Amino acid sequence: MEFDKVLQDGKCLIDGEFIKTSIAVKNGKIAKIFDHNIFTAKEVINVKNKYILPGCVDAHFHVRSPSYPMRGTIETETMAAAAGGVTTVFEMPISNPCCSTPEIFISRKEFFKGKSYVNYGLFAAPGTIFRQNNMSYKTVYEKDVDKLNNFKSLGAIGFKIFMINAPKGRESEFNGLSIIDEGHLYHTLKLIKKTNLVTTIHAENESLLNYYNYSIPLKQKYKPESHNELRPTILESSAINSILFLNKLINTKLHIAHLSSEDGLEIIKQYQNSGYDVSTETCPHYLLFNKHVLSKYGNFVKINPPIRGESDRNALWKGIDNSNITIIASDHAGFCYHEKIKEKNISKVPPGHPGVNSLLYSLLNQIDGSKKITLNKIVELCSTNPAKRFNIFPQKGCIKPDSDADMIILDLNKKSSYDKKIQFSLSKDSDYLYNGMEINGSIECTIVNGVTVYKNKNILENNKPGLFVKPLA
Repeated sequence: MEFDKVLQDGKCLIDGEFIKTSIAVKNGKIAKIFDHNIFTAKEVINVKNKYILPGCVDAHFHVRSPSYPMRGTIETETMAAAAGGVTTVFEMPISNPCCSTPEIFISRKEFFKGKSYVNYGLFAAPGTIFRQNNMSYKTVYEKDVDKLNNFKSLGAIGFKIFMINAPKGRESEFNGLSIIDEGHLYHTLKLIKKTNLVTTIHAENESLLNYYNYSIPLKQKYKPESHNELRPTILESSAINSILFLNKLINTKLHIAHLSSEDGLEIIKQYQNSGYDVSTETCPHYLLFNKHVLSKYGNFVKINPPIRGESDRNALWKGIDNSNITIIASDHAGFCYHEKIKEKNISKVPPGHPGVNSLLYSLLNQIDGSKKITLNKIVELCSTNPAKRFNIFPQKGCIKPDSDADMIILDLNKKSSYDKKIQFSLSKDSDYLYNGMEINGSIECTIVNGVTVYKNKNILENNKPGLFVKPLA
């Protein structure tokens, strides 16, 4: 057999161990893993002394196209993903309009087609009918079951729920996504349970958010460091406690997004230890930085939930060590430089940071620097675990025969700098966290479905092999 591509003599992560071997690719799949040099291939890539890893699966990704093309397009933001070693992204339903109907879902799926450098899964917003009229629960229930089952049949990777209202002026982006009323939440979780899909929760308490917003003097809202005072940890922990308690009788598969606090982690641990089906993710910015970056970089590091104090940061690392936190995601949500800088009141600054390009790079320094993490653990958190949780494993998230050929080549002997040369997001000028950071390692190559899309700091622009990804049957 003639292979399409062979990665020769690399250190490949197989079943948790790095083994010197070669990987053969045929028709977009991993065809063979072998340790000899007798083969025929159209392309051979020598990867001696380099690592072959499964591509990262970013479980939390936003792109603003087509409504806000200046923030990023499908092409630019998936370029950023590929340059950062991410081969699959799960897009959240915050689009305009919000991805809350099967018709919009189909449209969104078609919009990605032929434009994406990496694979893409789509979350759906449940957007139940109940709150829109005075139908009986029985009538509503039957209609909503049909709607959510349609999402499943269309291939939704899961559902997303916000426990707070839409930011002012962005209501259409959140229509069907924000669910505040506990009766409505309970109703929705019961419906989702029938689909057997995972629901990702943005856990913040709307009432407490309003309380703190109105109780803090106006002059404090002009200070970037006040962002933590406007959204203290109790917003997150109380919302987590509420949704997990509400779910006790249902046990829908829940995933808590972008965990930022020690208090929130402790509540999640209690439910995990009691056998409930709840997982959680955190993001590199919560692991690598503390709240002091707000006074240093101001508007550019406003993220919801906020970057917290040192005790919270240390607790999150312990949560990773103890496997209470099983996924690290980017929460990529780019805004342009001028959008970030123009507002003087921190409460009105748009929240978000372009993180998909830096997801893997930001963690590599933690291997040799603080020694908080190993390369094996990074792969587990950024590739294997998200693929398993959202049921696309072993199609994604591993290197095995018949798995999709989504791989990255990593040179840990080469020092690199995280700068504009390897950033592709249209919002890269608002990246103040990682720009200029020295990195212990270099992503040499990213392969998606057997096709090389990134090599030697360049995007191969004619190669857009990204395909729609849905949970396995």
